[in-house]
Amino acid sequence: MRNRSSDDIIADTNRALITVAETWPDVPVAFSSILPRKGTNPLVKSMNSAAKQINTNILRLCQSKKNFHYLDNDALVYHENKFNKSFYDPRDPTGVHVSDEGAEELYANFLAFVFDGESDELVEVPSTPGTGRKRGRGSKSSTPPSANRLQKQGRLEICKYFHKLFNWIKDNDYDFALLQETHCSTDFEAKIWSSQWNGNAFWNNGDSNSKGVAILVNKKVSYVCVENISHMIKGRFQTININVDADKTFTISNVYAPNNTVDKKIFFTEINRALKAIQNEKHIIGVISIVPKMKTVSIDIKEDESLPSMNQIIFNNELDIWRRRHPKTKMYTFKRNKSYSRIDYILTSKFIGNEVDSCTIEHFPLLDHDAISIKLVMETETRGPGLWKMNTSILENPEFVKRFELFWKEWTKQKCKFSTLTSWWEIAKIRIKEISIDFCKELNKSKTGIKQLEKTMEQLKQEQLTDDICSEIQLLSEKKSKIIIKIRQRLPK
Repeated sequence: MRNRSSDDIIADTNRALITVAETWPDVPVAFSSILPRKGTNPLVKSMNSAAKQINTNILRLCQSKKNFHYLDNDALVYHENKFNKSFYDPRDPTGVHVSDEGAEELYANFLAFVFDGESDELVEVPSTPGTGRKRGRGSKSSTPPSANRLQKQGRLEICKYFHKLFNWIKDNDYDFALLQETHCSTDFEAKIWSSQWNGNAFWNNGDSNSKGVAILVNKKVSYVCVENISHMIKGRFQTININVDADKTFTISNVYAPNNTVDKKIFFTEINRALKAIQNEKHIIGVISIVPKMKTVSIDIKEDESLPSMNQIIFNNELDIWRRRHPKTKMYTFKRNKSYSRIDYILTSKFIGNEVDSCTIEHFPLLDHDAISIKLVMETETRGPGLWKMNTSILENPEFVKRFELFWKEWTKQKCKFSTLTSWWEIAKIRIKEISIDFCKELNKSKTGIKQLEKTMEQLKQEQLTDDICSEIQLLSEKKSKIIIKIRQRLPK
């Protein structure tokens, strides 16, 4: 704004908004107001005055157009007519960057618009910021104003959870992940979470308070989805048929059973019927919420009456692969208070059993359920060592960039020691390869440490779960979290 007038900026913004609206006439368009800059010197005051003028004009435009919406951020920056300093990063002397708390407030405002239609174009914004103005609502919102804050906070927590969940899946480098109880209720929400996942995803939505299943696919996996069946039982059952590596076909089913015993018996009767219709011999099923006989250490939990229906699935050539691989091991996937159960399963067809390299119960730090993972070994052609190819993702890694810049600064001083520029460059390429490989080895070493911690936690869970054992598991989990944080600090944002 230093080099351009407010009128120019307003004209450009109007053109941009109108162009978007004309391109997508039925899509709501929102303008998030320009934030004031922190500071009291004349230049900052002048810039804030210009920003206020621009915001006011954009608000008028949003009020005059059908699908235009205005998100006023002054209510976040000013509380009771006082400037909220905590909204901005105290380490930033320029007064431009917001704090983590401020970023969360802005994100919550954005979520309130995206999911609930909360916006401010229907309310006249007062000339003095923060003077008791209540948040207005766009035409599509049906949420009572008194519930806005709680709902926004809930949305924010869900987003944080999905962010942690997706990071955990990526850290463990899973090719496919089966999720249950996603609480995803609309296709729009599914698109939001899919964009966060940054890979392919298949959803069968439930309600905002229950149900919902999804199958996530790592973007590095080469596959073709032949068929996606998600409509049979809302929020509880989905199946995809996929071709992997062009010549291997698998069927993956995701099953989330109800808690109510009567509903569960009916549910598994329908599931049996659906699974019998699947013709593929290579079938993998993820199942949650079965309480089998003698698999709990709590006198309060009775045998699940739906177990016969569940057993019928196993009798139909589906194997409880974890039990098959660990016939005498006592481990649990669910814990609450002093109750421990194995209620989560991966079932495989007998035809795929020989291709299973391992099946393990993995510690999951975000919920009271642990995860079950399965590793398949598929026959592939024997290949030679090939050529080294740089992992280009590390080019966005701040630590790697710093190392490279230090190397390159010194290496450019070495040109005079070589007879030709070509020989200098050839040696430089070798050095760059060595630096890249060493850096990637450091990252992998940290991930190996995580695997070792998880293995120790699994061994402890096989013992009698005393308070001391539970405390040790918690300490190991915290140690694992610290390693993950260090890895993330090295990875590109």
